[in-house]
Amino acid sequence: MFIMLLSVVFRAETTNLGEYGPYENTGYPVGTANGLAWGVWTKKPDGKLCVLINGKEWGPYEEAGFHIEFMRPSFSSDGSAWGFAAMKSEENRYVIINGKEWGPYRWVTEPGFSPDGSAWGFEAGMTDGGYVIVNGKKWGPYKYSGSPVFAPNGSSWGFTAGKADTVRYVIINGEEYGPYEDAESPNFSHDGAVWGFSAKKPDGIYIIVNGKEQGPYEYEEAGSPYFSSDGSAWGFSAMKTDGREYAVINGKEKGPYTYAGSPSFSSNGSAWGFAAGKSDGRFYVIINGEEKGPYEGNKNTMDFFMRPSFSSDGSAWGFYAKKAEDKWYVIVNDKEYGPYPTYFPEFSFSPDGSAWAFTAEKPNYKWYVVINGKEWGPYERVGSLSFSPDSAFVFYTATKAKKSRYRIERVKVWVSAE
Repeated sequence: MFIMLLSVVFRAETTNLGEYGPYENTGYPVGTANGLAWGVWTKKPDGKLCVLINGKEWGPYEEAGFHIEFMRPSFSSDGSAWGFAAMKSEENRYVIINGKEWGPYRWVTEPGFSPDGSAWGFEAGMTDGGYVIVNGKKWGPYKYSGSPVFAPNGSSWGFTAGKADTVRYVIINGEEYGPYEDAESPNFSHDGAVWGFSAKKPDGIYIIVNGKEQGPYEYEEAGSPYFSSDGSAWGFSAMKTDGREYAVINGKEKGPYTYAGSPSFSSNGSAWGFAAGKSDGRFYVIINGEEKGPYEGNKNTMDFFMRPSFSSDGSAWGFYAKKAEDKWYVIVNDKEYGPYPTYFPEFSFSPDGSAWAFTAEKPNYKWYVVINGKEWGPYERVGSLSFSPDSAFVFYTATKAKKSRYRIERVKVWVSAE
């Protein structure tokens, strides 16, 4: 049972991480849950781009023809590893991992890390095709490849790859599965012991879990299965030949819907949910079988915005929702917060479900952090909400502007029930 706290925030500590600049603009700051590492991309008055990592400036790099958000730095959860993508010229793109430059490549994706920093990877294009680089080892060349995905503890990894237009493979820990007509990117349980993906063969759709095929299913399409952190619960979204969609939770179909999003689970597998569209053109969120809504939206964005989050024990849940143009809300255990003029980049629960936090932008174009209903701010940019494992406090990183200079702050807010 979830109990809304009467008085939550009782102490805050702000650490000034330094003033930097002059900059024309900055991205959203990124930090780690332990508060030890942070980074942000910046744009200088001459148009050059740089990346700040723990106060050290890397660059300059070019912006033209390059998606600037790719330069948003990534970190392992413990802050021991970091990286970002960058461009020096149109045909010379790089990935920087822990200060080491990988490249040049024709194209790159932003890097990903396992939480403990032991594993990392990215995609890169060369003259003979696409490659996936995992811990410095190249896999390929491929005509098609997907970004590498890591188990949260770093013990397992995988990606999709195509050697021809209609031939797909899935590589798990270096072992190749396939060929398939099509395949989705794999997902992992927290400890990497359970993994799975969906794949299409001539006789139908299969769900492959730990190398064992389940199927064929009479689905036209199916997403890869998602797992609870402990591996006890799993589910995927699927569409049948008549166009109707379902969410399959622990082997049971939920639906039909005009649209069914990918399911999410609490860490212990006790709670589940997904976004869904119905024939009335409205969108809903299903939490443990109970329908919440209706809300506005479209199927191309609602899986991202409305996919629910849960506390580790499943006692608390929340999601973003849109009720009208420029009217966004956060719904936490049936209580609404808002409206806000735009959607929210981050939402987080404490592990025990007693506290929650999200970021929000107001009409004054300033950003705030809302912790159990109390606002903190304003900031120019804010990001990387994360609760401590014992649920005692939440970290976030923010920027404040002072003319063309920016001050980076790490804020630690203690939370407590009275």
